[in-house]
Order: sequence, then C-alpha cells, then structure tokens
Amino acid sequence: MAIVFGHPKEAVAVFFVLSGFLIRYSTAAEDKNWADYSTARLSRLYPVVLVALVTTFSLDKIGEWFHPKYYASLLFYAPETVESAIRYLTFTNEIWSRHDRFGTAEPFWSLGFEAWYLFYGLCLYLPSRWRFAAVAVSLFIVGPQIVLYLPLWLMGAVAYSRYAGSRWEFRRGPSGLAIFCLANTGYLCAFAFAGPNVAAMYVPHMWQQEILSAAYYYLVGGVAYFNIVAFARMAGNRPFLLTSVARWIRWGAGASFTLYLMHQPVMVLIGSFVPATNTSLVAAVFVCLTTLAACLLLAEIGERRRNRYRDAFRAFFSAAGKSPIPQTRTPDH
Repeated sequence: MAIVFGHPKEAVAVFFVLSGFLIRYSTAAEDKNWADYSTARLSRLYPVVLVALVTTFSLDKIGEWFHPKYYASLLFYAPETVESAIRYLTFTNEIWSRHDRFGTAEPFWSLGFEAWYLFYGLCLYLPSRWRFAAVAVSLFIVGPQIVLYLPLWLMGAVAYSRYAGSRWEFRRGPSGLAIFCLANTGYLCAFAFAGPNVAAMYVPHMWQQEILSAAYYYLVGGVAYFNIVAFARMAGNRPFLLTSVARWIRWGAGASFTLYLMHQPVMVLIGSFVPATNTSLVAAVFVCLTTLAACLLLAEIGERRRNRYRDAFRAFFSAAGKSPIPQTRTPDH
C-alpha cells in the first residue's frame, strides 16, 4: 500500500516544480508588470488562506468540544493562537525552521516555503541592479531551510523556459516514452531505498542528513522535470489527449488549492465521529468522499471567487499610484 499511497512528502517536491513551471508561464505570457504579478498571486493565495483559517478554527473547536481526547492525541495538532494565525497570514510560519502550527492545518507548512519562492518571480520585474540585493535580503529573512529547496522551484521555471516557452517543437517518437519510463523507474527505486528514511522538508537535521534529504528531494524534482520533458516529446505539436476534457480538468483544478489546505481539518473532524476508519473500508471511503464534498463546497466560497479578491487588490495598487492594471476578468469557474 505504501508504494501507492505513501508519497505525501514527495508530492510536495513535485508541487514546487509545478509551481515554478506555472509561475514562469505567468511571468512570460500573462503578467506584464509587477502589479499584475502581485495581484494575480495575492488573489490566488488569500481567498483560500482566509477561508482555511476560519474553517480550521471552527471545525477544530467543534471537534474539541465533542472529542477532546481525540484531538489531544493528534501529533500534528497544536492549539490555535493569535501569533500562529498571524504567521500563517504572513507566510512566516517556516522561516528559520520555526514550523508554527495552527490547529490541524498542518498542510499549510508548504506555503511557508512556496510564498517566498513566489517572491523570486516578483524579482523579475525589478530593475536588474536591484534584483541581486532583493534576492539576498529575502534569503536572509527566510533562513537556510527554505533556501535549500528553492532549486526545486527553479527546476519548474527552467522546464517552462526550455521546453514549453521556446519555439522549438519536439519531434514525436519513442524518446519521450523512454524518458518517462526511465525517470519513474529511477524514482520508484529511490523511494523504496531511501523514501521511508527521509523526513519532511521542514524538519531540520544535522548537516550530513540535511544533504542526503535534499539530494533525495532534488531527485524527486528531477523526475517531475523529466516527466514534463517526456510528455512534451510525446505530444509534439499535436493537442494532448486530455484536451477533450480540459474543461473538467480546469473545474477540478479550481478547487485543488482548497482541497490541499482544508482536507485535514475536515477529515479529522469527520474521522473523530467515525472512529472505525482504521478497520472498515466502508468507513474510510465515507470519510474520504465526505471530505472531498466538503472541500468542493468550501472552494465555492473562496477559491472560485478569486476574481473578487483580484479586483480588491487591483484597486489597492491603482490607489497607491502604481502601474495601472488592465480591467480583465476570468471566469470564476
């Protein structure tokens, strides 16, 4: 079962690569100035973050009221405080290896890394003479743990620039399939050999273990990179097979951030009322499906309404006398 479901740490590394890919696309094709970029990123983050904090606090209090011993037994749970809420809102929960927690919102840790990586995209809009200083200052602020995994994000940015953003068209052929098979076979071997012994990225170690952990996650990021290469080669200049269901993929993606941040508080609350999830497949499936349904509903409140937040940020930057932002809107769904 671990070979199928036991990859949560590795999934975050893949997420960082994909984030770098998408942000590089954004800076190349959509965001024409720093105000565009900032508006897009803030309106992507805060609709979900705000709803996630309110939802986590509310569900945890309900769960603690009915099942206090259950919540006290959770290793990843920490009581909500004003300080932890502020750190979540400012994405400073992981700087210098702090790892602050807000209730059962443990998945939020990755945003403490990712939000700072987004800053490096913003640096592209600075005058060249200021870029190095801006990056250096930000590296000092966040500390070595976050800096150590910045190359994962950069892999995605390079993948876009090299394989998607260029005008070079790949030739269809067996090379793409060969790259895909070799990369993923290598990953499965590395996972079987080292995966169980590697802790999450936010866990600090002695420098020797830190180097080994970073090497493992770089390998995972490299696999994600070569998967992008493989699919680009296999698709060539033809539409990919999933084009026919692109509408449904976009709809699902419109709730993916909500699902990531909020699935744990929802699942923990439901699981506290359905204790048989460890022994009953029916109970486990029920909890999973109920969690998915709840997160889809929560996405309707925040993530799928991000245009309203985008308008608010746009108005803020315009009022501040910054670069004007075109009044364009994208569908909420």
